[in-house]
Amino acid sequence: MDANLFVAKGINVSCRTINGTSCILFEDKKEVVSLNETASIIWEMINGATKVGDLIQESINNFDGDRIFIEKSVISFLEELSTEGAIVFSLEKFEGVMKNV
Repeated sequence: MDANLFVAKGINVSCRTINGTSCILFEDKKEVVSLNETASIIWEMINGATKVGDLIQESINNFDGDRIFIEKSVISFLEELSTEGAIVFSLEKFEGVMKNV
């Protein structure tokens, strides 16, 4: 995965974070997914102006563990979110403010 790609939340998702747990509503599927604490922290960093590499580096800085394991875990999580349509990637920064409803 290209570390220089910008990441934004998809247009068909809404999210609420309560007590550190993010719940993503996939509006088109009418499905809710709860993220664990670590995934919720990464999810909250996704704002359209953050790059994949930034998410990886912040995770390495903030979570205990092997650097390579953390990098692979973040990439896997982003790939899963992308497959589900929760996030999108771009070579350019996303315009406007990406916010949760």
